[in-house]
Amino acid sequence: MTERQAAAYVYGGFLTDSAHAILSKDVKVFLRDVSQWSQLLLLLALVAVYLYNFRVLDLERIPYMAGFVKNIYAFVNLGMAGFVMATVAVRFVFPAVSAEGAAFWIIRTSPVSMRDFLWSKFWTGLVPVLVLTEVLTIAANELLGVDPFLKVVAPIAIVFLSFALVGLATGLGARYPRFTADNPSQVAGSYGGVAFMTLAVLLIIVIVVLLGWPSTTYLIYQLRRMPIGGGRLAMMAGSFLAAAAISIATWLIGMRSGVRALEAMSD
Repeated sequence: MTERQAAAYVYGGFLTDSAHAILSKDVKVFLRDVSQWSQLLLLLALVAVYLYNFRVLDLERIPYMAGFVKNIYAFVNLGMAGFVMATVAVRFVFPAVSAEGAAFWIIRTSPVSMRDFLWSKFWTGLVPVLVLTEVLTIAANELLGVDPFLKVVAPIAIVFLSFALVGLATGLGARYPRFTADNPSQVAGSYGGVAFMTLAVLLIIVIVVLLGWPSTTYLIYQLRRMPIGGGRLAMMAGSFLAAAAISIATWLIGMRSGVRALEAMSD
């Protein structure tokens, strides 16, 4: 199976034929760049150390608070997974457009639309970022032994955060490209990269807060074995929906902004 066939199999109907070709090219470039692989392996080593710390965490010394502390750590883990996601996105996704370099004029003069071009960059970055952070979140929660409710909430939150952060990184990378940069690290450290990290941190904090209040409320009522009132239940549902809406809006606005920037550059 060729790289293009593999891309078509993984991404299915999300991409057009031209976008499949761009995605296949990006995969080949990444696999051939040893410097990219070395930094990714370093990141994976740090993730392994992070998970090991949860493995050796001894909460049984405070048995009367162990359950409460575990659930608090679940939200700490969600925030940390979000920061890992933002770090990976600014290093590998944000420079995706700039990585075309001087050859970007070929894209501009080709029959490939800027929308197809940018969405191929998005899907290329989304899958590895989503898989990495989902594994990190699920593994850490399993090692902690958190409440089953949080084991469901956290992975779903990671899905929404992945779309939001990767979309934001892709869109801002298109708005603030640096085609003359010598390496992706220079692009990540540019004004656009700093702006992305600032917005990403704010987004992660907002999402964790919006998910933390209803989740904590649910766990407290469950611990006390009390029914949740209709009004409070509606507020909890609204908090969950607000987190989902903010994530989706960030994703779509970021991508549309990037497409408009590329189309204006082409014009």
